[in-house]
Amino acid sequence: MPRRAKRRFRHLILRDLGQLRSFVREWLDAGAHGDEQIAEALRGEEPDVDEVLSTILNTTICRALAHFDFALETGEPEPIDSARALLATAVNLADNAENVPLWWMSNLCRHLIDDLWQHSLHQTLPTEPPAGTEEKYPDLRRLFISSLYARKTSEVELWPSQREAAQRSTDVTDDLVVALPTSAGKTRVAEIAALMTLSSERRVLIVTPLRALSAQTERSFRKTFRAPRIQRLVPLRRQRSFSWRRRRLAHPRDHHRDTREARLRAAKRSVADR
Repeated sequence: MPRRAKRRFRHLILRDLGQLRSFVREWLDAGAHGDEQIAEALRGEEPDVDEVLSTILNTTICRALAHFDFALETGEPEPIDSARALLATAVNLADNAENVPLWWMSNLCRHLIDDLWQHSLHQTLPTEPPAGTEEKYPDLRRLFISSLYARKTSEVELWPSQREAAQRSTDVTDDLVVALPTSAGKTRVAEIAALMTLSSERRVLIVTPLRALSAQTERSFRKTFRAPRIQRLVPLRRQRSFSWRRRRLAHPRDHHRDTREARLRAAKRSVADR
């Protein structure tokens, strides 16, 4: 497998859809990969059939990836069906030509996009809105997915640990406890729950046990829900936010330190009076 061709699979596995899109566009825009150039190469006196076949199959794979990227962006089923059909054609062509490397490439690409589409937010995030949110939820759901898709490293799927919670999130009266290790997807579950609550125009309260975790969670939620198009659907009142940097819950150490400082101030006043 050529090193350059491996790049598209690396971008797809790492969910670096921006780099994948650039690679596919560069390949498809190259003049040497067009239909006219391929036909001209085959009409030559001694055509290199293997090289022409490699170009055709790689171009077919890139076209399939372009359709797949559009499906991830829009959620429409037609582009993913077109991508699957193109890859099936590539597999059959490589099989008939007995080109093992390109057969593996086409099959690998087909399995990768099938798995990613099956677990994508378009398929796993509930389409049935919470009760009373039929007007706003579809648009909020679409913008929520678009916000995650547009990140530098696209976040377009739910992990197995998140899917059950996502399915239960449509019942805003349900109580849900999620116990997962660090970096296993708890924040995404909270974002989905917040999405359901915001669609019903209710407030969301987030409580965290640590100041550092509060700042991290705040950054994550701002990154997801501060998109202008989401704010137009869910107008947020400008209120003084509760900042852990300005106010904190009382802690025994704080009480002990405050008491000690108060005693020192009282002692200094007493000495000054004397």
